[in-house]
Amino acid sequence: MVDVKTLDDKGFFVLVPETSDHPVFGVSLDRYFCGENWDCAKSLVAKSGGFVLPLVYGVEFYRLLRSDSDLFCADGSRMSSHHRKLVVDDIFGVVPPYRGEWFDNVFSKDGGDMVVRYGKFGSDGILSEVTEPLDDCLSKNKTPGIDLDYWLKNPTRQGLPAKNTTDGSFYYWYPRDGDVARFGADSGRAWLGCNGSSQVSDSGLGVRVAKIFK
Repeated sequence: MVDVKTLDDKGFFVLVPETSDHPVFGVSLDRYFCGENWDCAKSLVAKSGGFVLPLVYGVEFYRLLRSDSDLFCADGSRMSSHHRKLVVDDIFGVVPPYRGEWFDNVFSKDGGDMVVRYGKFGSDGILSEVTEPLDDCLSKNKTPGIDLDYWLKNPTRQGLPAKNTTDGSFYYWYPRDGDVARFGADSGRAWLGCNGSSQVSDSGLGVRVAKIFK
């Protein structure tokens, strides 16, 4: 873990370029607040001046990391290939120890139908919390698995694997009532779990801080 003081250092944030759906924002190159549950981690991130990545923007960040595109940090420096590989291996590597990170997606039932609460940028570039009916997504566990790159390139509007996601070795647990989304990897597998309690905590489970830089 990098010292929390580095949350004020633009060199520790890689930029996700602006699109028609969101302004440019930076994502921390390390996980913070490990050992905290989702509620506490989200509060600590807000106090730091940032926000927890909703899954749809996390998918975009992951896709950029695994692409051939040049990446730049918020201080204007180009992310080196060596540093990039270290981050990619830390997130996706099927090696010990366990590493995990929370996303800002909470699933629940409303009158029997599943809904998801998450942060979403509006046309004014402001991030606001919205609650929407859960998009038609892959609604069964795949253990294993789905194809990681197919998911990252073809997510639902809310960032989840689509129903037609191809098979692969990446584990997936579908959304459950009252649970939140998190990504993880260890010596046995890498996975997206949408079936975990927000009260879970672990020394290897943290959160990647996102920030808007003026």
